Amino acid sequence: MLFGLYIEVDIFSALLLFWILFNAQKNPDNRTENIFFTKIIRIDALALIIDIISMTLRYGDGKLFFVLSAIANILYMSFTAIVGYYWMLYVISEYSTYKRFLLSERSRFILSIPCIVLCTLCVPSPETGWIFLMDKNTLTITQGSHYIIQYFISYGYFVASLIFIIIGLAFQREYIRPRFEVSLLYIAMLVVTGILNLIFPGIPAAWPALAFILMMIYTRIQELQISLDGLTRLNNRRSF
Repeated sequence: MLFGLYIEVDIFSALLLFWILFNAQKNPDNRTENIFFTKIIRIDALALIIDIISMTLRYGDGKLFFVLSAIANILYMSFTAIVGYYWMLYVISEYSTYKRFLLSERSRFILSIPCIVLCTLCVPSPETGWIFLMDKNTLTITQGSHYIIQYFISYGYFVASLIFIIIGLAFQREYIRPRFEVSLLYIAMLVVTGILNLIFPGIPAAWPALAFILMMIYTRIQELQISLDGLTRLNNRRSF
């Protein structure tokens, strides 16, 4: 029963993300923040699909299923850092007053180093058990000997994003503050679901929660496109 619920939640979340992506592609917006936002949607959708595949593979047997499950889990764990990295870039592009410096090629490479480290550690984990352990009989995974590195890096990106939003909230003009306050709530929700996932690792909380948050952000973006001027970001109603 728990397996069925797990799969249903993942499928619903993935369909929700594909719906957002489909609508976003109908009216493409090539601003930097929207490019990062679209990448987050794609990574989250892929992570959900890989999670479904990984759960399904556990019912198989043999070396082939072990190899496929290992690949799926390597990608899944790596995505936890990759989505955090792009989330931080999205927040920087949307809110930071130093975006030109922080989004330069050199700065982005420096910011991606923790992500690269985690991906590198994930690759040998099926054999070494560094980030996660795999049972060769049941193909289930448990926390590895250095699993804390994954949590530190993945949620470190979201904490950094939270700091950028708080700083932006302090320095932005009054009519822009609601955008920051809403985004602050989004990240707070994500941190809470991350803590729940840490306490109850068998419950699919983080990725579906991120899908729900992305839906709310997409809805908010559509509202802002109506109420704010696309060039000046000024409130259209106040400008008349």
